[in-house]
Amino acid sequence: MSDVLTPEAVETMQEPAVTTEIDAANESTPLVCSCGAGPHETAADMCSNGHFVRGNSARRTHGHYAFRDRGAASLPPDLRMTVAEFKSQVISDRGGLDELSAIEAARIGHLAEVETTLRLLASDLARNGLLTKRGRTRTVFGRWLEALDRWQKLAAHIGDGRRARQVPSLSAYLAQATGDENPR
Repeated sequence: MSDVLTPEAVETMQEPAVTTEIDAANESTPLVCSCGAGPHETAADMCSNGHFVRGNSARRTHGHYAFRDRGAASLPPDLRMTVAEFKSQVISDRGGLDELSAIEAARIGHLAEVETTLRLLASDLARNGLLTKRGRTRTVFGRWLEALDRWQKLAAHIGDGRRARQVPSLSAYLAQATGDENPR
């Protein structure tokens, strides 16, 4: 999931196109069982013989493996969009994609992943509260603090200042616009 940023991915503000078997099966063709039977008439997660097909979510009781298996597609749309906006803002703060080294681009990708984790943990805390029924602090709060610490370390490596984008001088730009080889 932490691939190096490509210009196409930043321009469209979407994750790089990585297709898993689950995504491909859900988007293009109907799921087919390993027994060779076609799709069920009414149940999308089953074949016509009644077997559950690969990639079904019938027995999913929590989303622990959903993010690992499906990536950004498993996130709620509003969270997916705000993380993409955050990532694009960090890239523009650092001078744009052309000004980033491969290491910086990877760090920004990791920072966006940690930001996603922080937001998911914070929503869990907001939904379930900080304390359990017995008055103990939830484990998710400790995980949130750990993720926050990791976020701060990554942000320190990236830097919090803005970098100006490198632009050519006026004479070089005018020479390029007129097709002149030697700027004055």
